[in-house]
Amino acid sequence: SRIQGTRPGPINVIGSGAKMMPLRNSLGAETQPVNILDQPGIMNQNNLKDLYKYAQENEAKVKRGILYSVLNKLFDLAPPVLIGIAIDIVVEGSESFIGNFGFEDRRQQLIIIAFITFVIWGFESIFDYVAAVTWRNIAQDLQHSMRTETFSKTLDLDLSFFENKSSGRLMAILNDDVN
Repeated sequence: SRIQGTRPGPINVIGSGAKMMPLRNSLGAETQPVNILDQPGIMNQNNLKDLYKYAQENEAKVKRGILYSVLNKLFDLAPPVLIGIAIDIVVEGSESFIGNFGFEDRRQQLIIIAFITFVIWGFESIFDYVAAVTWRNIAQDLQHSMRTETFSKTLDLDLSFFENKSSGRLMAILNDDVN
């Protein structure tokens, strides 16, 4: 939802769905609508740049999240390679990839592949979980920072801004726009 106000004079908000009437400041002078988000110090249309600004506050967490996601993907891509190695064992026998490491018995090679598959599955599951938790925590930290800054900016507005606004509507805007 878009909050609009007026310039010059105190900020007036027009809601979506409201009957369009001339906006007036506290002195009764007609004013033009303006987006209050364009006011100095308030986020504007560069949403990704603003999000990046908040993400820089959590740079170490973001780097960990990227690392966990990459490791998860690497372990996620390993099963096709293991299937290829298993086919190699069945077709080549003692001359297979694992057979070249001194394990000539096919049964022994397949047990090794089964153990490696279990370990890789475990690491893939661990990194999937850790990455998901890390990204969730980063998102919560970003939302908290944005809500705190938005609330601080709201406290700095003139009292005339709040005269004709319901607190529920303002809270809905603050909550929904951050989510």
